[in-house]
Amino acid sequence: MKKLLLGIIICCSFSLGGAIAFANESDNPTTQSTTKDDMDVTLGEIESTLMDHLKQRGLNYSLHSEELSNYLYDQLVNRSDKELEKLESYENILAYASEYIYRETLPNDSRDHSVEDIDSVSDLTLNDIKDIVDEENLETEQLAIESHKNIQPTPRAMFTNNHVANYARTFAFRYNPAYANYDSRGGDCTNFASQALRAGGAKDGVTGYPTYINWSSKRSNLGLADSAAWINANSFRQYWQVKGRSVTRHTSKSAVSNTAKLGDILNYANKKTGRSWHNAIVTEKKGGTLYVSQHSSNRNNDNWNNIPINFGTDYVYVIRAL
Repeated sequence: MKKLLLGIIICCSFSLGGAIAFANESDNPTTQSTTKDDMDVTLGEIESTLMDHLKQRGLNYSLHSEELSNYLYDQLVNRSDKELEKLESYENILAYASEYIYRETLPNDSRDHSVEDIDSVSDLTLNDIKDIVDEENLETEQLAIESHKNIQPTPRAMFTNNHVANYARTFAFRYNPAYANYDSRGGDCTNFASQALRAGGAKDGVTGYPTYINWSSKRSNLGLADSAAWINANSFRQYWQVKGRSVTRHTSKSAVSNTAKLGDILNYANKKTGRSWHNAIVTEKKGGTLYVSQHSSNRNNDNWNNIPINFGTDYVYVIRAL
C-alpha cells in the first residue's frame, strides 16, 4: 500500500510546487535497484572497515571528532582518499558518511527531530536507513501536496537572488561572526546556505502540523540557537519542500545545469539511502554553466563542471527556496 501511495504522490508531484519532481524515469525511486546483500550490511560493519583503513594510513580519528567529520566531508565532496576508493565497500562507506554527517549536524536539543547519534544505530543496515528516509520523504511529499493550496508564495520584491549570491561570495572563505560555525560539528554548508537565503530576504519560519519543522537562527541571553533545518542538509530540504517551494531531483550534471538558477541551492543526497548531506549555492550562471559557493570544502564561485560529483552514488536536488 505504501509503495502504491508513493507512486501516486510522485505522479502528482510534477504539477504541484513543493513536491519533488523527478528529472526522468530513472530518477523515480521505484526504478532504483540495489543488491540485497549490499544493503544488508550494518552501519557498525561499515564503520569498522572505515576505521581499519584509517588506522592503516596512520590516521587515528575518533568518532565525533572534527578530524573525522572533515575527512568524511572531503571524501564525499572531493573523493580525495584514492586508496579508500579502491575498497570493494567504498560506496557503502559513502552511504555511511552521509548518515554520519546527517546525525552530527543535528542540534543536540532539537525539538523538531528526535534522532540518535551514530553510536546508537550501529546495528541498523543500509536497508533500514533507506526505509527510514523513504518514510520521511513520503510524509514530506504528503504534507507538501496537502498544504500546497494554502501556501502564500513569498513576493518576489521581498527576495533578491543577487543578494543571496553576493552574500555567499562575500563569506565563502571567511565566516560571518553574527553566526555560529559548524565546521567542527559535522559541517557548515547548510548553515551557510541558510545565511545566504536570509540575506536574500527569507524569513524564519515553521511548517505546520504534524511535523513542525523549524527553520531559524535566533540569538538570546543563552546564546545563538540554530534549528535543525537551519544547519542540517536533510532537514533543510524537507523544510523548503513542505513550505511549497520547488524541489527537483536530478541524476546528471546537464539536468542540474539546465534547471538551476542564480540563488538556487544544490542539495546532494546519497543514492543508496536517499539521505541529503550537503548544500551549495548557485552564485552565478553563464551560458548554461553554473558557478557555486559553499562552506565545508569551501569554494567561492567555482565552476560546477570542475567539481567532482559522482552521479553513480549521489542525486542532486535543485531547491528554489524563494
